[in-house]
Amino acid sequence: MITSTLFEFIIAGNEAAVSLNMDKQWYSGMRRELLERPEITLGLDPFLVPQAILIQQFLLAGLRNADFNKWCSAGNYYTFLWTSSGVTRGLMVRKKDLLVREAGIYGADGRLAARIRYNAYEIFDGEVFPSDMEILLSYTGMKARVEISEYKQRPGFDPRVFSLEPPRNFTRYPLSALSNGPTPDTP
Repeated sequence: MITSTLFEFIIAGNEAAVSLNMDKQWYSGMRRELLERPEITLGLDPFLVPQAILIQQFLLAGLRNADFNKWCSAGNYYTFLWTSSGVTRGLMVRKKDLLVREAGIYGADGRLAARIRYNAYEIFDGEVFPSDMEILLSYTGMKARVEISEYKQRPGFDPRVFSLEPPRNFTRYPLSALSNGPTPDTP
């Protein structure tokens, strides 16, 4: 169980914030700033990890809706490729159990942005989720390993979870300061 997080991305409408919890720093600005300037988040797309965790659900929805641009069969694997909103995703799926073993996410420039390797899956609350995966961010060379030991659907979220106001005792900065160096905002 995660008891604390090092950082959080919060996106609501056109606004965005990044909270660096250990340093009690709050960076806020417009959503487009977060998405157009990958150096702000060290190349980590804030939508990447949720997509990586929900990969089996994306695969099943794609199969159900015949949503893939291309697919092929080779050896023990199927390969699926599809593009939506300017982002191309490729999946390598093991034939014997239809589990995604590897995924590639390509940027608008056609270059590989991230490669995700799925090492293990488990069933949580009747759904199949990866329990061990490795993410390589191609632009920065950063690697992350994600292990999930427990997953629970929460009945609802406290609206404060998605608040774009910083917690008390946090210093506030403009979002651009993540790449330019912090200079506190005036509240």
